[in-house]
Parts: sequence; C-alpha cells; structure tokens
Amino acid sequence: MIASVVDSKVILEGLQRYGPTPIYLPVSYRILNAESAFFLQEANQDLMRNSSLQARTESFFVHQARQMPFVNATYGPLSVQQPVPLELLQTLPGPFNAPSFTSSSTPPSASTSPLFTFNWKVHTYIISERIHPSWPKVQVLFYIAGRDWDDYSTIQKLPCVRMFAFHETQEVRGTCRLKGELGICVAELEPLASWFSPPTIRPGRQRISEQAQGTPVELYYMVQTTDTGDCSSEDSRKGSSVRTDQQRPMGYFAGHTPMQRIGSVRLFQPLSELKLDNNFVVMTPSKPIRQRETVSTFLALSMLSSVQIFTLRVKLKDGVAFLGARASNPVVWTVSQDLRSEGHGVVTLHCRRKENSFSQRVEAAAYQRVLQVDLEVNGLMAIQGGREVTWQVEYPLTRTLTSEVPTLIRLAPQDLGGIVPLAMDTEILNTAVLTGRTVAVPVKVVTIGTDGAVSDVTESVECKSTDEQVIKVSERCDYVYVNGKETRGKSRVMLNFTYSFLSAQLEMSVWMPRLPLLIDCGRP
Repeated sequence: MIASVVDSKVILEGLQRYGPTPIYLPVSYRILNAESAFFLQEANQDLMRNSSLQARTESFFVHQARQMPFVNATYGPLSVQQPVPLELLQTLPGPFNAPSFTSSSTPPSASTSPLFTFNWKVHTYIISERIHPSWPKVQVLFYIAGRDWDDYSTIQKLPCVRMFAFHETQEVRGTCRLKGELGICVAELEPLASWFSPPTIRPGRQRISEQAQGTPVELYYMVQTTDTGDCSSEDSRKGSSVRTDQQRPMGYFAGHTPMQRIGSVRLFQPLSELKLDNNFVVMTPSKPIRQRETVSTFLALSMLSSVQIFTLRVKLKDGVAFLGARASNPVVWTVSQDLRSEGHGVVTLHCRRKENSFSQRVEAAAYQRVLQVDLEVNGLMAIQGGREVTWQVEYPLTRTLTSEVPTLIRLAPQDLGGIVPLAMDTEILNTAVLTGRTVAVPVKVVTIGTDGAVSDVTESVECKSTDEQVIKVSERCDYVYVNGKETRGKSRVMLNFTYSFLSAQLEMSVWMPRLPLLIDCGRP
C-alpha cells in the first residue's frame, strides 16, 4: 500500500482487488500531530473520482500544528503514513519558510532540529507614523503570532529582525532580537537630519500642499536566524545581488530571507501659527512635547512685507530653557543675541536683512521663515497643562512694538510612544457554533516607551469589540473569544483597546462554518 501527499490531498493506490467489494476503497484516514485539522468535501467534487478500488483521494486542511503533521491511512491490517510536505503547509513566501540564514558558514549538525514554524506569522506595529525633528526616532514593534506562549522550548531560538528605512537613494537600519514568552522586540532607527528637509525638486508641476503632508519614508524588514544569537553581526544582506525583476526601493537586496514591507512613516513637524501683526507670525509645534525634548519654533515674515531690521524678545516661564537661535535662511538674514539687555527669562535677538537679498528665491508660501528659536522643556512634568512662552517684536527704525503674544507649549502626559495589543494567534476557527464550547485566544497589551522599553499593562486597559456578532473580548481584556452565539465570520474585524490617553486596535480574522452542514457518518 502506497500513500502520497500532493497539494494537500492524500492519494492511496496499489491495492489488489478482493472478491466482492464496495464501489469505493474503504480506507480510513487520520491526520497525526495536528492541533486542528479537517477533511474537506469539495464543492464541485467529481463523484466518480473515488469510484475506483485502486486509488482514493481526499482533501484536507491543517489549521494548527506545533510539529510536523503526518497523514495515516489504514486498510484492514495494512497501515502507512507520510509527512505533509512543508511547502504545502506554507505556500506563501514569508520569513519562516525561506531557507534559514545563519551567521556561521558551517552547516548545522544533523542533530540540530529546525524550528517548526507552521503557525508563526510576524506582525509589525508602527508606534507612530508621524515623525518630528524634535524626537527623530522610528519605532516598530515586532512579534510572532501563532506561537504558543506557554512553549518555552523555542525562546532561545527566536531570530533577529533587521529593519530598513528608505528615502530616495539613502537608507538607515535598525535591529532587535525577538525574545521572551511573547516573542516581541522593538526596533529603532533615526532618520537622517536631511530627510526632514523638503523633497528634492524635480521637473514638472509640483503641489505646494505636498510639503505639508510630510516626507514619506518606506520601512521594510527581514528575519535573520543566527547561531550565536548576536543581532549586531554584519548585515545579512552583505554579498547578495540586486533584485531587478521587481520594483523595490533603492538599496533592496535579495537575501536568504525575503524582505517584507512594513509600511511608511512621514517626517514633518506640524506647526500652529499665531499672528503678531501684519508682518510676523509665530509658528510653534502643535503636538504635545515630552520632557527634555528640543522644541523648534519659528518666526515667519509675510511675503508682502518690506521689513529689513527688527528685534525679537522672547519671555520664558519657569520650566523652559533657551538653547539657541539661528537664521532660517543665512543667505538672507543675520541674527545676533543681545546679552546686555536681557533680564531674567528674557531672550533678545536682533535680526537684519542682508543687502541685495531681495533677489534671493524664497519658498512658495504666504510667509517666509526668518528665525528659528530652539527651546527645551525641563523641570517637573504635570499630567496636564503646558509651558508658556511670550513673543514681542520691536521695529527700531520706527520705535514701535507689537503686543506681547503668549503661546502655550503643551506637555505630553507620559513618556509613552504608544500601546500595542498582541494576540497569541490572529485567527479563530469558530467551532463553538457546532460544539457549544467557547474558543478563546489569549491577548496581552503592552506599552512602548520612548526609550523602547516594553511593559505589560493588560490589567489596566479598557477594551471593546467593534462587532460582537463576530467576536467578543473578555471584561479583563486578557482574551478574545467566540461562544457560539455569533451570526457570521469576518476576515478583518477590529477590537479597540485604550490605556490612558493612548488607543490601538487589534485585527482578527474569524472563520465560521457555513450552515446547514452536510455530515457523513461512517459505521461504528
């Protein structure tokens, strides 16, 4: 008796005929080493396909497996079994079904058993998609869904993750190692300072509003398994060739592990404008500022103004320090600080337009930035509130002053970058509608600090399902479940989680049997 597994179908052939026989081959099948697996009946199945006594074909689906599954076929006293080929279990290219890449050039020993990662899927969460010059850090959380959190045997074998940020012809890299019972890590990288500048001008029509939308930066990652566990070793892409058959960002190389796209972030600093008079406006960050974070503020001059000389006085309240000032366009303006006329908490800056500077080309906007003033928020942080800065412009030629205009620098409540809900698996097969037994998946909610630290805050969050007819979430927000009262499934259903001023969504897929069911009952 011979059995073979082809395209998730098991084919049995080679049996002799025995006297009077039924019209089909009476073979019993079992799938071994699978947590959840099903034999399927195809909707358009050929009724005559299994009418032969020489061969029999059955379709099956492996839903969950922690080790290599086998198909067992039994016919009377005869029995045979075959492993399910890994390429049939993992048909889509991914970080865990490509050939392993190790940092050592020596092949692994035969006694080293590779990780069986059938259920493993790398999920990524961009902590903040809006990156500002005052805190130029891109943080991405990586974690493995589909891995049993109670299986500690694989913790020491978890791979490294390498993250790449691409902008025009440049790239920046970061790395981290998946670890812990949740199999998570946070990769960080800092975009180059030049990336925050307006994009390179190209021929053709340009939309001015595109600059306000920020500079896009594409993020990719690749998984690298190592023998030594050292994630800081030489880049795994070294020595590989350039892929030209597909459109990829500049710097893409084909390594032993395929590169996967994470998404994109945008680099910019949204500013709120406050008018001083018909000539000047003050631009301050509209986002909350963290402690010890550099705050870049700007004084901008109307394009219709002919002002050539002025003095700016900046009054700082307690908790705000002056770091420095410079001309936004040194070709056009000069800036000097007058330390003699300054009092406590007052900064005096003299600005003068250079001669023959009116012919200089300026930005296509209603206002042209003249002066950049860098401040720093320090001292004790309040949960709510802000720090006040007052602005006033004096015109020496006419000896006139504008009114003092206060601006408020809002403070971020905590040094938290964001929260991320993690599910042990992102798919649920709703068998509860058939058995009445609840099917649950554990959930953890973690915070990501500005320093990359990860903390479990599951017990302190609030949560709610966006569609309880598909999936529900427990009162303690520690698991999602189906209990048989659901009316439908859904491929992308969201669950909302909230912690303090932060919120995030968990995306799940719920598979539900189509009723009524057609059930074949064999002889006992």
